[in-house]
Parts: sequence; C-alpha cells; structure tokens
Amino acid sequence: MNSTPTQERVAAEPTRDVGLGFVLENDLPCRCGYNLRGLRDAGQCPECGRGVRITLDECDQANLDGRTRRRLGASLLIANHLVWLCLMASWLVGVRGVPQGIIALLFVAGPRSVTAIEVFKPGTMRTFVTSITMLTVLHVAGIWMLTTVKRREQLDRLRHAGQFLRYGQLVALVVAAWVLSAMNYLTSARLLSFLYAMDLPVAILLGTYLVRVGEVERSRVIAVGGRITAALFAVASVVFVIGVSLWWRPDVPIRSWLYTGLTAAAASGVLLLALMICVRRTLARDPAE
Repeated sequence: MNSTPTQERVAAEPTRDVGLGFVLENDLPCRCGYNLRGLRDAGQCPECGRGVRITLDECDQANLDGRTRRRLGASLLIANHLVWLCLMASWLVGVRGVPQGIIALLFVAGPRSVTAIEVFKPGTMRTFVTSITMLTVLHVAGIWMLTTVKRREQLDRLRHAGQFLRYGQLVALVVAAWVLSAMNYLTSARLLSFLYAMDLPVAILLGTYLVRVGEVERSRVIAVGGRITAALFAVASVVFVIGVSLWWRPDVPIRSWLYTGLTAAAASGVLLLALMICVRRTLARDPAE
C-alpha cells in the first residue's frame, strides 16, 4: 500500500504544532467562503466569526459520512454479484444444451454479463425480465452509494469521477430502456451490438472511479485493479460488438469469439468483486491509519 499522501487530501489536519494548538497549512474554506489557511484551530473566521474548530469538525463528520456511504455502495455491489449467482441456478433451466464452459464463465462474470445470454439463448432476457430488473436496481443503488462524496470532504477529483460514473450509468440505462421498448424483438444483432457498445464507456468510467478511490485511500491495489478492470471490461465489450455484428446469428453454432469475450468478462467480474471487497475493507478502517 502506498503511504504517500495525495493532493486530493486537502482537509485540514494538524500539520504544525505551535504550542497553542496548530496552524492550518492546507486550504480549508469556511461556510462563508473565506479560506481559513494560516489560522489557528482555536481561532475564528475573520469574515463571519465562525470557529475554525467547528469547520474542522464538520469536515471530519463529512469524511465519516462519505466513507460510510461508499462502503455501503461496495456492499450492495457485492450483494448484487451474490444475487446473480443465485439467479443463475434458476436460469440454467432456460439455457439447457449450452456447453458447461460457457455456463461457468457466465457464473463468475457477474450481472454485467447478462446480455451475453441472448447470444446463445435468444429470448432469455425477456423471460427473466423481473430478475434482470432487480439486478439492475441493485446495481444502480450500489453505484449511487459508492460514488457519494461530500463536498466538505475536499475530494474534488473523486467527486467529479463519481458524478461522471453515476450519471453515465443512468443515461446508459435510460437509453437502453428506450431502445428496448421501441424494438419488437431482443435477438437482433443490431440491438445486441448497441447494448454492448453502450456498456463500454460505463465500464471505463467505473475503472476510472476505482483508480481515484485507490489514490484517495492510498491503496495501490485498488488503483491498479481499477485500470485492469476497465481494460478487461473494454476487451469484453469490443469482442462482443465485433462478434455479434459480423458472425452472430440465432441459428449459427457458438463460435470461439464468444469464449474470448466471456473469458474477459469473467476475469473482469471476478476482479471487480475482489476490488469491492477490498474497497469495503479499506473504507471500514480508520482513515488516520
């Protein structure tokens, strides 16, 4: 784990002991907007007279609240993957005749691989629409909580990355729902290619956000894992877009490209699950450690 503080952490910390408390050496905006940098923790804001210690306490509380919500988001995403494993047991009834290798890859790939089922068993998504909706709601709730960053935390880069991921995911879901409602069938190559292509930028945003989380929490594992996860998600999406566009037909036997895409999806799913567990454990510890 990298112990070097990042520039994101600009919340005021005791950085210089001067006998009577400490002097703020980092930027810290008061509620009125005045920068409290250079003042003692026992002093007051020269603009509004508000105690510096009150502002410091608010920053500490915001940091605690933000970390708690992000930890809950990681927990929801872990639960989403576990629910997927349970639902796959019932879905096996509708996908009989499929090689066991594909079933195993889908098992570990996680909820993001749900569209891949349409490639070898058209109509499955429509049959299990209720289950898919439940997975989607749980996923959105997890992402929403995971990307919660309080303004008082002074983590602008993390907050901006989270906003891009949060709203990018919502836009992708809204567009997907609109397209699906406008189509009379779910098995067309054009529709599947569109869904895979739309998932690509969301995967990249998710990886970018995890990189920012790793930087803030000073965890090289999370930061590097975020980059690898985004790359694997991207490979899976690109393979499926190309494969479905060029070779896939409902009556054509499964080809090797599907195994390639599912392998990348499975690797990214396992890594994402491991990263969520790591994020949850990291956010549960004392940030001062």
